[in-house]
Amino acid sequence: MVLDIDLGRERHAGVAIINAINEGARGTPVLIVSAMPATIYRSIMKALDAWDYLQKTTFSESDFVDTFLEILRTAHDRDHGKASPAAGDKLSLDPLRQAARLWRGKRVNLPLTGRRILVTLYEKRGQGVSYEEFFQVVKSGRNRDNIRKHISAIREAFREFDEDFDRIENIPMPGFRWSDESPDDVRR
Repeated sequence: MVLDIDLGRERHAGVAIINAINEGARGTPVLIVSAMPATIYRSIMKALDAWDYLQKTTFSESDFVDTFLEILRTAHDRDHGKASPAAGDKLSLDPLRQAARLWRGKRVNLPLTGRRILVTLYEKRGQGVSYEEFFQVVKSGRNRDNIRKHISAIREAFREFDEDFDRIENIPMPGFRWSDESPDDVRR
């Protein structure tokens, strides 16, 4: 489903549609395309359980097509029993189902871009991931500040139920790293 939050005279009608989808058709991905700024969308995405959003003024036609094709590919892989690329003992991701249990049996609510960044970190766990590598998976807002905001949102999502979450480490200049060892484990 692709929709905007404001639909004509019905301000925020998109919110009601997404809520209806979440109540009835679990697993239906919702892609929001809106002119609202990304900073506002972070909280809305979390509350609505939407799959991803694209800001009208910042994405190209190819970004939209790539995002939509990724939705279709992921749905195809899921329907044919192919594992998510980030499946593992401690972290598993189902790109189409926000309600999936992801970390220590708890739901981590992230938009698609956050999940793309998380998958990139987790697939290269133990290794540094450069900003340039993140730019390959981010469809719009390809700059360091945007990546840092996404990393912060990812950490915040984990800390909602795991206040000691500290697996994403800053690497000065190059980027970030997912560590399987907690810094507390290293100190012991």
